[in-house]
Amino acid sequence: MEKTPTLHLGVTMAGAVSGGAYTAGVIDYLIEAINRWEKAKKSEAHLPPDKKTVPTHRIQIEAIGGASAGGITAALAAMSCYSGILPVSDPKQSASDTFKPANNLLFDTWVNLSGQNDDREVIRRMLDVSDLRGAGGIPSLLNSTPIDHVAERAIQHVEGKTNVQWPSFVAPDLEILLTLCSLRGVQVGIEFNSGNSSWHAGPSHQMSIHKQFVRFTTGRFDHPGRAIPIDTGNHENLQQLIEFAKATAAFPVGLRARSVRLPREHVRHQFGTFFRLSETTLDNIFAPDVIPEFFEFTSVDGGALNNEPFGEIAAIMHERGIHDYAMILVDPFPNFGDPPKEYQFQPYLKNQIFPLLGALRNQGMLKENDLREVGQRDSGELRAGYRKNMIYPTRHEFDAENKVWITKKDNPIACGALDGFSGFLSREFRHHDYYLGRKNCRNFLRGYFTMEYDLKNPAANHAIFKDWTPQMIEKYKAYWRQDTPDIVHLPIIPLPDFIETEQEEWAKHKGREADFDDTMKKIARTMPVAFPRSRPQLVNRLRFPLAWRLFWMAHRLTDNLFSPRNKQRARWWRIAIGFVLKWLVRILLFLILPFLFVYFSGRILRVVRRDLAKNGLLPSRKRRRATPPRRP
Repeated sequence: MEKTPTLHLGVTMAGAVSGGAYTAGVIDYLIEAINRWEKAKKSEAHLPPDKKTVPTHRIQIEAIGGASAGGITAALAAMSCYSGILPVSDPKQSASDTFKPANNLLFDTWVNLSGQNDDREVIRRMLDVSDLRGAGGIPSLLNSTPIDHVAERAIQHVEGKTNVQWPSFVAPDLEILLTLCSLRGVQVGIEFNSGNSSWHAGPSHQMSIHKQFVRFTTGRFDHPGRAIPIDTGNHENLQQLIEFAKATAAFPVGLRARSVRLPREHVRHQFGTFFRLSETTLDNIFAPDVIPEFFEFTSVDGGALNNEPFGEIAAIMHERGIHDYAMILVDPFPNFGDPPKEYQFQPYLKNQIFPLLGALRNQGMLKENDLREVGQRDSGELRAGYRKNMIYPTRHEFDAENKVWITKKDNPIACGALDGFSGFLSREFRHHDYYLGRKNCRNFLRGYFTMEYDLKNPAANHAIFKDWTPQMIEKYKAYWRQDTPDIVHLPIIPLPDFIETEQEEWAKHKGREADFDDTMKKIARTMPVAFPRSRPQLVNRLRFPLAWRLFWMAHRLTDNLFSPRNKQRARWWRIAIGFVLKWLVRILLFLILPFLFVYFSGRILRVVRRDLAKNGLLPSRKRRRATPPRRP
C-alpha cells in the first residue's frame, strides 16, 4: 500500500517569561487545527479520491523544544499527548477567574497559574516571604514557590494516564529539547607543546562551555544518552521532566536557580549532536576522571545563552535521518533588526561600560552552528521558503474615524511590559495574550504557512500535493498571495472550517471583491478579547507586600554580611562581633521599615506604573498645569 505523503515538522518556542501565555495559545490552536483536519479527512475516508474535498496528506511533529517559558510550554505540550487536550476557544466562558478547563494543561498552567488552595493573583504569591523565612540568604527577588505548585499540578494531571489514544500527527517517539544555562562549565582545553618539562602538565588554552541541553522522548532509542524516556507511570520520571522545565525557566536573579544533574553520557551525546564535536574530542572532554558519572550543576534561565534553539531542532531532524521538514518558531518577542547606526568612537570609560556589557551578551548569544545550518534562505537543505517560519504577536486596531486598520507594533501583547513580567500582574493580561496567540496561529496557518504550487507543472511540486484535486487547489489557495497566474500558494495545514467561512462570505459578496476583502480583513484582525486596560489599583495594592519583601531580603542579607563563611574555623570573637552587628542592623531595619522600605517600594512601583502606561495597560497620568490667577 502506498504511503500517504507526509511532511515532518519541528516546533521551537522562544523564551518569553509571562509571554508564555501567548505561546500556549499558539500551540493550543495548532493542535486544534490539525485535529479538526484529521476529523474532516476521516469523514471523507469512504469517498473515492476524485470526490474528496479535504486534502489527505499528513503532518507529523517530530521534535519540539524551547527555552525558558518556551521550554515549559514544550514540556506541557508533550505531557498533553498522554492526557489529551480540549481546546479553550470560548473567550467569554474562560474570562472568569473561576474558570477551570476540562482538560487543557496549557491554558490551566499559563492563564490560570493556579496555586494550591491560594486564590491570590500570582504576583501577590510571588511577593510572599515564605521562601525567605529560615533561608540562609536570598534565593531570588521573587518567590518561586508558586511555580513549584503549578508544576506539581501538571504532574498530577498526567500521572498514570497511559490509555489515551496517541495523536496521529505526533511521532510516537517525539523528542523534547530544553536549553539550560549552567553556572558550572564543562572544561575544554586545547593543549600546546612547549618542550618545557618544569611544569607538572603541558600548557593548554582553557575554555568552558556553559550551554547545556536536556532531551526527553516519548519513545525509546538504542543510544542511552540520546534522550530520557518519559514514563507517566513513574512519578520520579515526571518530576525529573518538570524539574528541568523549571530549570530552563529560572530567570536570572528574578526567579530561583535550580540544581539539576545529568548523566555524563547524556551531556556527551548533546555536545556531539549540537556542537558537532568529533569522538576523539568528546573522549578527551568527558574522560571519567574529569567529568563524573552524573554531572550536577546550578541552572539558570536557558534563554540566557540560547533563547531560540531552532538550530538544535534542525540538528535533531538530521539525527533522525529526516531531510524534508519544516520548522515553526513561536517568538513572543521577535527581533526585527535595526538599521546600522553611524559609527562613533567612544574614548571615555563612562561611554564604554554598557556597550561592553551588550557586546558580551550579544556574543554569548551568537550561535555559529545556526549561521551555517539555517542562517540563509538559500543555504543547503533549507533553501525552500516553507522551511523556516515564525509566529509572532500581531495585533490590529480599527481606526473608526479614518476607517483604516492600524498595526500595533509597540505593544502587541499585554505580557510584554516590564521585560515580560507584566503577565504576572493580572490574569486578564495572560487571557488576552492566549487568545491573541490563537488568532495569530489561525491567520499564519491560513495565509503564510504555505508552499508555492506550479499550476503548469504539477509534477514539479511537493509530494504532499500529489493527491490534490483542481477543486481543492481552487478552494484552499491563499487568494491574496497569487503573484502570477501560474503560481498559487497552498496551505501546509488546511483549515476546512475557516475555508467554509470564507466561501460563505464570498457567496454573500460575489461580484463585490472590495467588500469581500474588507470583510475578511475584519474577520482576520478582530480580536475576540479586547486589549486589557487596568486601573492604578492593580499596582498600588502591591506597595506593602513589596515593602515587606524588601525588608525580609535586607534581613536575610545580614546573614551573608556578618556571618563568617566557615564558623568552625572562625575565631570566637569574630563570631561574637558579627552576631552583635547583625542584630544591630536588623533592629535598625525594623525601626526604619515604615519609612525606608515603603519609600523604596513606592519608587519601584512608580517605574512599574510608567512602563505599564507606556504599553497601554494603564491610563497615563498627565500632570495638570496650575491655572494662573485671573487678573482683577
